[in-house]
Amino acid sequence: MDVSTGQVLVEKEMNQQMYPASITKIMTVLLALENADPATVHTMSYEATHSIDPGSTHIALTEGEQITLKDLIYATMVASANDAANGIAECVGGSIDQFCGDDERKSEGDRCGQYTFCQRQRPARS
Repeated sequence: MDVSTGQVLVEKEMNQQMYPASITKIMTVLLALENADPATVHTMSYEATHSIDPGSTHIALTEGEQITLKDLIYATMVASANDAANGIAECVGGSIDQFCGDDERKSEGDRCGQYTFCQRQRPARS
């Protein structure tokens, strides 16, 4: 990009939608810090613990486990734990789906509206 004009000089798949995983986690933690008390205790749901992609980074949180929002934030930022990020979403937004709506509104306000910050995979209940 030419800094003085903003003209894009070279691009590759510029409009291809991709999931910015680490930025997603930063946005999740930002919303948690702005909207909730870190001392809040959250009980992990089946959806939060089972909707992460197989093989993705997690800290093995289990359904029914109680954990503070502060610890969920640390696990998300330090261990890049997807199950912890889901726990944050539920704790702050009431549900992952509701939180994703809040996340998208925040990104639009920050002029990042072309990005998708929530990645949803529904768990199969066994």
